[in-house]
Amino acid sequence: MTTDTRTLSDIVVVHSSDLHIDDAYTARTWGGDGTAPLVAVLETARGVGDGPGGGRKALGEEAARNLPTIRRKCPDDFDALARRVEAAVRAQ
Repeated sequence: MTTDTRTLSDIVVVHSSDLHIDDAYTARTWGGDGTAPLVAVLETARGVGDGPGGGRKALGEEAARNLPTIRRKCPDDFDALARRVEAAVRAQ
């Protein structure tokens, strides 16, 4: 386990290509997970990579806490995403 020695004054620089999400090249490069680069950047920035699920649990909990704000700021996008998720769950 690594020890995170960053402080609030540390700066983390991320290039936009590190955040690319897709289901083609990025997914193939990251073992089938097109969101893995974004997750890796967020895990590193938040210092949660050693947590449960490789940090995904902590990131999911953070997203859940912010859901009301996200929905308020972009309701059309959020509702469209919610419909896509519901359809995918029903299709399984």
